[in-house]
Amino acid sequence: MKKCDAGRFRKMKLMDCFEVVRGPSHTIKDAKEVGQYPLIGSSKYNNDNIKYLNTYDYENGLYTLAKNGSIGYIFKQNIPFNITTDIVVLIKILNIDDINLYFISLQLNIKFSWANKLSLEKFNDIELYIYI
Repeated sequence: MKKCDAGRFRKMKLMDCFEVVRGPSHTIKDAKEVGQYPLIGSSKYNNDNIKYLNTYDYENGLYTLAKNGSIGYIFKQNIPFNITTDIVVLIKILNIDDINLYFISLQLNIKFSWANKLSLEKFNDIELYIYI
């Protein structure tokens, strides 16, 4: 088993790890039960799409972050997709592996909740530990 060097943890701002993509979002009422492109909603399960649309707003390869509901869960989207208003779309700036993504999600889960939602205004000030 590989050892974790505690000295390699660095406190970083979330905005130094990801860029927020500004773009459209949809309501569940906009979507259908069947379609070509998923509408990603807030969930702790990857690609837990609620419904579908026949067009897409975001290309594959981007990341989604739940800012309401299942706050803090980050997932890579491997197909073109759409989002609900509970989701933020992110582009990775740093070369962060899947273990760090999971660790970031856990930290966000602890910091935010139904009573303390993750807003874009708070996004700029969030500091997390990243394993470098």
